[in-house]
Amino acid sequence: MKKKRPVMVKNLEHLRKLTNGKSKKFHIRLIGWIKSVKRIKYDAKLDRFSVFNETDNTRQLLTPDEMMDKNFTNIGEAINKRAFYSN
Repeated sequence: MKKKRPVMVKNLEHLRKLTNGKSKKFHIRLIGWIKSVKRIKYDAKLDRFSVFNETDNTRQLLTPDEMMDKNFTNIGEAINKRAFYSN
């Protein structure tokens, strides 16, 4: 069986499409093979992202603006640096 390649998240709208109504696993490539793993689900009714950080077992409920704000999460910065991928 061929292993599926990770998909780079292009922008916040792309992330919405990938996670709308379903939870999906993502990772941020940090250095080499080191990565930060997150499980994300988007709720269109609330216009919120539910983020579970596997590294420290924390949960966040974030608006689209908060998703792109480094004071709340490093996801937006990772998207902008082309380092955020679906598993």
